Amino acid sequence: MKKCIECGRKLSDDVKTCLSCGSTSFMQIDSDMKDQKDDLKNKFEYATPNAEKANSEQVSDQGNILTNTDRIAENGRYRILEIIGGILCIVGIFLPFIRASFLGSVVERTFSDLAPNDYVIFLVVAIVGVAGAFFEKHKLAAFAGIAYAGLLYIDTESYFKDLNEKELGQFVTKGIGFYCMVAGIILLIVVGGIADNEWRKRKKNN
Repeated sequence: MKKCIECGRKLSDDVKTCLSCGSTSFMQIDSDMKDQKDDLKNKFEYATPNAEKANSEQVSDQGNILTNTDRIAENGRYRILEIIGGILCIVGIFLPFIRASFLGSVVERTFSDLAPNDYVIFLVVAIVGVAGAFFEKHKLAAFAGIAYAGLLYIDTESYFKDLNEKELGQFVTKGIGFYCMVAGIILLIVVGGIADNEWRKRKKNN
């Protein structure tokens, strides 16, 4: 292909005279170079959005990795707290539950001593709470804490009511076992409830 020097019209190589101005002065055009430039331009225009898309996907993937890592760490913290709660519920059964002081003498009794027929039930419920926490069944851990709290309330309410009726309540105080059990209950119910709620939110968003 060539180009008329006078008017600038592009003509094929076999034309001898410019079809516009009649000039016979031509300048050769390197069409191959132009085609290569056009190809490079098209490739660049095609590659640019693809590169931006790939970078965007990579950033998104990195964000998902960070989010998943945060979730795993968060679930790990919840699980540890729930397991601690269940262990406190178990240990509390065998620690001094009440402490009685009378005429200079001190007597301590564990919950297993006070409720020899019931403490096994408490033990089983606490173990269920630990198992729920270990397998990240947060709702199960929370329900175990609620059941444990209900059983503890029923047993202690009747026991302390009986002491007060006999006017012995002033000599009796709650021991470390009682407070361990209460702390374990709080951890199981509160942490288990929060963890289960977070899990539901993530499931809904996904």
